[in-house]
This record gives sequence, structure tokens and C-alpha cells, in this order.
Amino acid sequence: MTTQEADEMTEVPIIVMQSVKSSNVESVGYDAARSVLHVRFRGGAHYSYDGVPPDLHAELHGNGKPDHSIGKFVHENIKGKFPHRKH
Repeated sequence: MTTQEADEMTEVPIIVMQSVKSSNVESVGYDAARSVLHVRFRGGAHYSYDGVPPDLHAELHGNGKPDHSIGKFVHENIKGKFPHRKH
């Protein structure tokens, strides 16, 4: 393995996690270049979901709707619909 190959394998993007108002979700982050949504739950679990399109990520935040539930949105629109990894 070359040094360049090793560098490419260990390259990890820095995802800025944004705190959200939710009883279930602590914070979310989105890697637009890779279409990966990161969700950290209040219990400490952190999952990444591959292939989440930008428009769905935007909807996650509720577009200003006062009664929007981020936890419910994740449960109904993200979980089970995209490949995921637990970190």
C-alpha cells in the first residue's frame, strides 16, 4: 500500500453537528458531498445514513413549522429507508 492509498483510507470528513430541539434527537449533521446524514440521539447512539438527498435533509429541520418533530421525521423518513452505520 502506498502512502497516498493509506491517506485516502484514513481521510475522515469533519461533520459539524448542530444541536436540535427534540426530546429524542440531540444533534444532526449533513455531509452534502457524500449525501450522508449523521444523527446523534439523546441516549448517546450516533448513526450515519447513506444516500440522504439534500432536500430530505432540509425537510428534517421543518422549514419553520412550529409543530415539527425532528424525532418523528427521522423515524418516519430516515430509519429503515437508507443504509446506516452505528458509530
